[in-house]
Amino acid sequence: MSPTCSYQHLEGPLGDLIASLDLFDAGLLGFITRLSAVRKQAALCVLAHSRRTTFPPHHTEALRFDHSLIGLAKDIRGLKPAELLTKHLAPFHDGLIGALAKLGQREQPSALYRSLVEIFRDPTKAPLAATVRHLQSLTAERLTIIEVLAAEPAFLAPRWVEKITTVQEAKDVIAATRMLREQVFEHFDEDAFRESVRDTGERTSIAAFFRDWFSFGDRRIQAPIDLGPRFEPLDTLQKLTAAGFRWKLCLSNLETAASVMSLRRFYWFCPRREVIVEAEAHGGTADRSPMWFAGGLFGPSNSSPSPSVRREIESDLARAGLALFHAAPEPSFWDAVTRLAYAKPLRTDNDGDGDADDGDVRDILLTLQNGMMVA
Repeated sequence: MSPTCSYQHLEGPLGDLIASLDLFDAGLLGFITRLSAVRKQAALCVLAHSRRTTFPPHHTEALRFDHSLIGLAKDIRGLKPAELLTKHLAPFHDGLIGALAKLGQREQPSALYRSLVEIFRDPTKAPLAATVRHLQSLTAERLTIIEVLAAEPAFLAPRWVEKITTVQEAKDVIAATRMLREQVFEHFDEDAFRESVRDTGERTSIAAFFRDWFSFGDRRIQAPIDLGPRFEPLDTLQKLTAAGFRWKLCLSNLETAASVMSLRRFYWFCPRREVIVEAEAHGGTADRSPMWFAGGLFGPSNSSPSPSVRREIESDLARAGLALFHAAPEPSFWDAVTRLAYAKPLRTDNDGDGDADDGDVRDILLTLQNGMMVA
């Protein structure tokens, strides 16, 4: 078995280094594998920071191996974790040993070890180091999440780091916070936001936290169409949430908030008929404004307006230039023609795998047009 087999998932340089050391210090690979978690991670951390030249075992110029690495191998065998890190990575913070212990027995990419050392060396990254110290466990993905959340230090609390399960989720949290600050509120209260992040309970989901904050948005959104005095534009997320709460409609979820703020949807309220009008944008480009259609009419508790009320409101919308968009058109004989577009290709008797010739199809159509059918 190849001496690199246990480290194939590591980045190339670190795996090659360990394999090369194993050639000159027989059994080093097995020794590192059998170490306790802390000693093993300390050894890998020091090896990941080695800048000396080495070659993989199969390299033809193995004689150019840096023999000073033999001393490093000896230190790995004989020194305790703190002594090893002090000798080869000085200066280092005591918290680094605790962080390495959180990695468990599994070997990590060399980039993770380098990032950890930088976090505990650089005073400007003290908030990241504090977060790492308070975590129960650590993985490469979780460390990347911490580095992403550093853009909004309030989220570096261990409780939030444990809520966020992927790097993409961390990026979305940062983006959503930026949208709150720049587009949802006229005056964003930074202190209140930080306090809210700090006081978020363990059972509160990320979606629930941002839903509550978006629901208080007070920045006005320009209505795409003026429907006249009978219709009140719900032109802030705060108004939209209040209408949803009053009439028991799902208007305060994050999907609705995002679609309204990005001008893909808009809502009006008709007080006289107690109806919410939903409009959707279709077909917009960078050079052309979208077309707006009424996507739905909703009464209290998501009820459907009576036919007479629907006709009245649709008439008002049409006069204002907002056409009703029918997502499900009435059945028609033209549906048969539409279905033909997806019919299986015609097959000839002579060619079981081939399609009918265009000339054959034209002959059939001409025969039908003349009202004749040739046997």
